[in-house]
Amino acid sequence: MIKISIITTIIISLLAILSMFFSFSFTVYAENIVPNDISIANDTKLGVAGQIDTIKGIITGYSLLYGVDPKLALFVAEFESSYNPKQTGDDFLCTFKYSPNINKPVMARGLWQFTDCYFPEISDEVAFDVASSTKIAMPLLKDKKKCIRTWTVCRNYYDKK
Repeated sequence: MIKISIITTIIISLLAILSMFFSFSFTVYAENIVPNDISIANDTKLGVAGQIDTIKGIITGYSLLYGVDPKLALFVAEFESSYNPKQTGDDFLCTFKYSPNINKPVMARGLWQFTDCYFPEISDEVAFDVASSTKIAMPLLKDKKKCIRTWTVCRNYYDKK
């Protein structure tokens, strides 16, 4: 298991920010950005601000790796969960006719607020895991139509552009 350090996260985030203002790019390998198993939500040594900075760094790293605008990814994560990977909300009855959970109560969960209605294949464990859920979110964010279908807040992001 690869451990992520706060310093690595800060460096990646700074490079991402600098690359937005200057004409340069850099290559980051996934194994140097995020581990497959990360549990920072309960890390009391980091404190809330440290946890949020680490989560922002992970989102930024994956965004660059997947070719997603980091501003979009951060915009969606902040709106959906305020960067809280343990966030729950939006209890509702699933009415999506193609869902195996139709007519069952479902809840949005995790950093990206995935529901059992539209994403029955995403377990709670994956939804609440920063790295795993972010890997799932990136291809959805990369495609504008999928982004808007998945998160209504994407429409707000594109309307501002």
